[in-house]
Amino acid sequence: NIYGGTTGATLNLNGFTTVSGNNIQAGNTSGDRAMVNITTNVTTTNKLLVGYAGGSAGAVIQNGGSVIIGSGLGGTAYLSMSMNGSAYGYYRINGGQLITGQLGIKGSGGGNGVFEQNGGTVLVNGGYFLFWGTGNGVMTIFNGSITNSSGNDVLLGWSAGVNFETINLLNNGLLDSTPTGKNVDMMK
Repeated sequence: NIYGGTTGATLNLNGFTTVSGNNIQAGNTSGDRAMVNITTNVTTTNKLLVGYAGGSAGAVIQNGGSVIIGSGLGGTAYLSMSMNGSAYGYYRINGGQLITGQLGIKGSGGGNGVFEQNGGTVLVNGGYFLFWGTGNGVMTIFNGSITNSSGNDVLLGWSAGVNFETINLLNNGLLDSTPTGKNVDMMK
Protein backbone atom coordinates (compact mmCIF):
# COMPACT_ATOMS: atom_id res chain seq x y z
CA ASN A 1 0.00 0.00 0.00
CA ILE A 2 1.07 3.54 -0.66
CA TYR A 3 0.45 5.79 2.30
CA GLY A 4 1.43 9.42 2.09
CA GLY A 5 -0.31 11.01 5.05
CA THR A 6 -2.02 14.38 4.73
CA THR A 7 1.05 15.93 3.11
CA GLY A 8 1.07 13.23 0.45
CA ALA A 9 3.72 10.98 -0.99
CA THR A 10 4.61 10.06 -4.55
CA LEU A 11 5.71 6.65 -5.77
CA ASN A 12 7.49 6.68 -9.14
CA LEU A 13 7.35 3.34 -10.97
CA ASN A 14 10.02 3.71 -13.65
CA GLY A 15 11.38 0.16 -13.76
CA PHE A 16 9.56 -3.07 -14.63
CA THR A 17 7.30 -3.87 -11.67
CA THR A 18 5.31 -7.00 -10.80
CA VAL A 19 3.04 -7.09 -7.74
CA SER A 20 1.58 -10.39 -6.58
CA GLY A 21 -0.36 -11.26 -3.46
CA ASN A 22 -1.27 -7.67 -2.57
CA ASN A 23 -3.33 -4.82 -3.96
CA ILE A 24 -1.76 -1.56 -5.08
CA GLN A 25 -3.55 1.23 -3.19
CA ALA A 26 -3.13 5.00 -3.43
CA GLY A 27 -5.30 6.70 -0.83
CA ASN A 28 -5.39 3.88 1.70
CA THR A 29 -6.51 5.61 4.92
CA SER A 30 -8.60 8.64 5.82
CA GLY A 31 -6.61 11.84 5.29
CA ASP A 32 -4.15 10.13 2.92
CA ARG A 33 -3.05 12.09 -0.17
CA ALA A 34 -0.95 9.70 -2.30
CA MET A 35 0.14 9.66 -5.95
CA VAL A 36 1.64 7.02 -8.23
CA ASN A 37 3.49 7.95 -11.45
CA ILE A 38 3.93 5.12 -13.97
CA THR A 39 6.35 5.29 -16.90
CA THR A 40 7.11 1.59 -17.43
CA ASN A 41 5.49 -1.86 -17.37
CA VAL A 42 3.49 -2.77 -14.25
CA THR A 43 1.66 -6.07 -13.77
CA THR A 44 -0.56 -7.29 -10.94
CA THR A 45 -3.05 -10.14 -10.70
CA ASN A 46 -4.73 -8.29 -7.87
CA LYS A 47 -6.28 -4.81 -7.76
CA LEU A 48 -5.28 -1.18 -8.19
CA LEU A 49 -7.46 0.88 -5.83
CA VAL A 50 -7.24 4.64 -6.16
CA GLY A 51 -8.89 6.66 -3.38
CA TYR A 52 -9.80 3.56 -1.42
CA ALA A 53 -10.63 4.74 2.10
CA GLY A 54 -13.29 7.28 3.05
CA GLY A 55 -11.70 10.73 3.41
CA SER A 56 -8.70 9.81 1.24
CA ALA A 57 -7.51 11.07 -2.13
CA GLY A 58 -5.38 9.04 -4.51
CA ALA A 59 -4.08 9.68 -8.01
CA VAL A 60 -2.36 7.53 -10.62
CA ILE A 61 -0.72 9.11 -13.67
CA GLN A 62 0.35 6.71 -16.44
CA ASN A 63 2.75 8.30 -18.93
CA GLY A 64 3.82 5.14 -20.70
CA GLY A 65 4.44 1.44 -20.45
CA SER A 66 2.00 -1.42 -20.32
CA VAL A 67 -0.07 -1.59 -17.13
CA ILE A 68 -1.88 -4.91 -16.64
CA ILE A 69 -4.33 -5.23 -13.73
CA GLY A 70 -6.27 -8.49 -13.28
CA SER A 71 -6.38 -9.11 -17.03
CA GLY A 72 -9.25 -11.37 -18.10
CA LEU A 73 -10.70 -11.50 -14.59
CA GLY A 74 -14.20 -10.30 -13.67
CA GLY A 75 -16.55 -10.22 -10.72
CA THR A 76 -14.87 -7.33 -8.95
CA ALA A 77 -13.45 -3.93 -9.83
CA TYR A 78 -9.78 -4.62 -10.51
CA LEU A 79 -9.08 -0.98 -11.31
CA SER A 80 -11.29 1.17 -9.14
CA MET A 81 -11.43 4.88 -8.40
CA SER A 82 -13.13 6.07 -5.17
CA MET A 83 -14.29 2.96 -3.36
CA ASN A 84 -15.72 4.44 -0.16
CA GLY A 85 -17.65 7.49 1.03
CA SER A 86 -15.99 10.90 0.68
CA ALA A 87 -12.98 9.36 -1.12
CA TYR A 88 -11.54 10.81 -4.31
CA GLY A 89 -9.81 8.65 -6.92
CA TYR A 90 -8.19 9.89 -10.13
CA TYR A 91 -6.53 7.91 -12.95
CA ARG A 92 -5.02 9.58 -16.03
CA ILE A 93 -3.42 7.77 -18.94
CA ASN A 94 -1.29 9.98 -21.19
CA GLY A 95 0.33 7.18 -23.16
CA GLY A 96 1.06 3.50 -23.20
CA GLN A 97 -1.42 0.68 -22.71
CA LEU A 98 -3.77 -0.17 -19.84
CA ILE A 99 -5.36 -3.62 -19.66
CA THR A 100 -7.74 -4.45 -16.83
CA GLY A 101 -10.22 -7.21 -16.14
CA GLN A 102 -12.79 -4.76 -14.83
CA LEU A 103 -12.88 -0.97 -14.61
CA GLY A 104 -14.92 0.71 -11.87
CA ILE A 105 -15.23 4.48 -11.78
CA LYS A 106 -16.57 5.14 -8.28
CA GLY A 107 -17.25 2.26 -6.00
CA SER A 108 -19.87 0.83 -3.74
CA GLY A 109 -19.60 3.36 -0.91
CA GLY A 110 -19.76 6.64 -2.81
CA GLY A 111 -17.14 9.30 -3.25
CA ASN A 112 -15.86 10.79 -6.48
CA GLY A 113 -14.05 8.92 -9.25
CA VAL A 114 -12.44 10.46 -12.34
CA PHE A 115 -10.81 8.67 -15.30
CA GLU A 116 -9.10 10.75 -18.00
CA GLN A 117 -7.45 9.53 -21.16
CA ASN A 118 -5.17 11.85 -23.14
CA GLY A 119 -3.57 9.13 -25.25
CA GLY A 120 -2.71 5.47 -25.37
CA THR A 121 -5.08 2.51 -25.43
CA VAL A 122 -7.28 0.93 -22.77
CA LEU A 123 -8.73 -2.59 -22.90
CA VAL A 124 -11.37 -3.89 -20.46
CA ASN A 125 -11.39 -7.66 -20.99
CA GLY A 126 -12.85 -9.53 -18.03
CA GLY A 127 -15.86 -8.25 -16.18
CA TYR A 128 -17.86 -5.06 -16.29
CA PHE A 129 -16.89 -1.57 -17.29
CA LEU A 130 -19.02 0.39 -14.89
CA PHE A 131 -20.02 3.27 -12.71
CA TRP A 132 -21.64 1.72 -9.65
CA GLY A 133 -22.82 2.59 -6.16
CA THR A 134 -23.47 6.09 -4.91
CA GLY A 135 -21.27 9.08 -5.58
CA ASN A 136 -20.06 10.82 -8.70
CA GLY A 137 -18.12 9.43 -11.63
CA VAL A 138 -16.70 11.10 -14.73
CA MET A 139 -14.80 9.56 -17.64
CA THR A 140 -13.29 11.84 -20.27
CA ILE A 141 -11.52 10.49 -23.34
CA PHE A 142 -9.66 13.36 -25.03
CA ASN A 143 -7.53 11.18 -27.30
CA GLY A 144 -6.93 7.46 -27.54
CA SER A 145 -9.32 4.55 -27.36
CA ILE A 146 -11.05 2.38 -24.79
CA THR A 147 -12.18 -1.03 -26.00
CA ASN A 148 -14.70 -3.10 -24.07
CA SER A 149 -14.12 -6.73 -25.04
CA SER A 150 -15.45 -8.14 -21.77
CA GLY A 151 -18.74 -9.45 -23.19
CA ASN A 152 -20.70 -7.11 -20.89
CA ASP A 153 -22.39 -3.76 -21.38
CA VAL A 154 -20.79 -0.48 -20.32
CA LEU A 155 -22.95 0.26 -17.29
CA LEU A 156 -23.93 3.64 -15.87
CA GLY A 157 -26.20 3.68 -12.84
CA TRP A 158 -25.46 0.13 -11.67
CA SER A 159 -27.36 0.49 -8.38
CA ALA A 160 -29.88 2.68 -6.59
CA GLY A 161 -28.72 5.93 -5.06
CA VAL A 162 -26.63 7.00 -8.04
CA ASN A 163 -25.70 10.66 -8.01
CA PHE A 164 -23.91 11.78 -11.18
CA GLU A 165 -22.22 9.86 -13.96
CA THR A 166 -20.99 10.98 -17.35
CA ILE A 167 -18.82 9.87 -20.25
CA ASN A 168 -17.23 12.63 -22.37
CA LEU A 169 -15.80 11.79 -25.80
CA LEU A 170 -13.73 14.72 -27.08
CA ASN A 171 -11.30 15.35 -29.93
CA ASN A 172 -10.35 11.88 -31.19
CA GLY A 173 -11.56 9.90 -28.17
CA LEU A 174 -13.17 6.53 -28.88
CA LEU A 175 -15.24 4.18 -26.72
CA ASP A 176 -15.49 0.90 -28.63
CA SER A 177 -17.78 -2.03 -27.74
CA THR A 178 -17.93 -3.49 -31.26
CA PRO A 179 -15.83 -6.58 -30.45
CA THR A 180 -18.76 -7.90 -28.41
CA GLY A 181 -21.66 -5.88 -29.84
CA LYS A 182 -22.56 -4.62 -26.35
CA ASN A 183 -24.23 -1.35 -25.43
CA VAL A 184 -23.81 1.63 -23.17
CA ASP A 185 -26.54 0.87 -20.62
CA MET A 186 -27.81 3.83 -18.61
CA MET A 187 -29.55 3.05 -15.31
CA LYS A 188 -29.15 -0.72 -15.17
